[in-house]
Amino acid sequence: MRPASLAIPVVGAILVLSIAPSATAQGGDRRAGWYVSGGGGANWSSEIEQSGFNRDPLCYPTDACFDQDPRPEFPGYRWAYDLESAGGAVFELSAGYMLQRARLELSFGRRSNAVDQIFSSVTTFDGTALEDRHGSTVTSNTTSSIDDLTVRTLAFNAYYDFRKAATGFSPYAGAGVGPAFVDIRGVRFSDEYFDTAGDGGTYDPPLSSYNARLDDDYSDTVLAAHVHAGADFGLNDTTALGVKLTYSMLGQIEYTGTYQEHPARRLDPDFTHADAFAGARFWSLQFTVRYVLGG
Repeated sequence: MRPASLAIPVVGAILVLSIAPSATAQGGDRRAGWYVSGGGGANWSSEIEQSGFNRDPLCYPTDACFDQDPRPEFPGYRWAYDLESAGGAVFELSAGYMLQRARLELSFGRRSNAVDQIFSSVTTFDGTALEDRHGSTVTSNTTSSIDDLTVRTLAFNAYYDFRKAATGFSPYAGAGVGPAFVDIRGVRFSDEYFDTAGDGGTYDPPLSSYNARLDDDYSDTVLAAHVHAGADFGLNDTTALGVKLTYSMLGQIEYTGTYQEHPARRLDPDFTHADAFAGARFWSLQFTVRYVLGG
């Protein structure tokens, strides 16, 4: 399910939590006031699916089409990768207002994870598999990688405390929604062609003219939805320590960019590529501290 489709139930949950009546309010357990909180801990990301395409019409020296006369042109190419991320760090700062058992909060968070990019497939734009050029001494050295994924979130959250924190343990649940500012840094791709027989100069144009190089940082802003569960331990009437578990769902991340070097730029100086990253999900576990102002 995409985060966009989750927006309505998440907003509904926020409204329900924000107006939920306090079961003990009539018994004198009334709280109201502003607070600030912060937390830090670890986060883990799901596997992310990267897909992309360009409109490159060229046939390449390692493909079977290179021996055809005339060489065919293609509508472009498609590729796919899987991104596996390592565990990373998360921190969050927030300010909010509590009224009895309900809390409304605006938070800023940051998550960062190193990424391992794993090649999956490449085809022509229409999905046709590429055939290798048999009997050729031409080969290519292709490498690709991504350094890390950083997500900064701005979220409107609502929580419901099941017990008063000042009396001891207070479990709570919550939900939130807001924008996520995504940075995918160190996106690199390199494709270099050479002839193992040593006579690459016999090609017209030379093999080096087919080389490609990309070194870029991607960024996008998408919708994010969050579900929270945790517990606080009240040290006194103003301060509580706690632990919070959050599950975050991000919309599809999209980016259009250019290559530093690419053979198709001979035909189109503004030649571009498009990439999409789907399925970004994060678990985070934080240790938190909350302080009630004016308490």
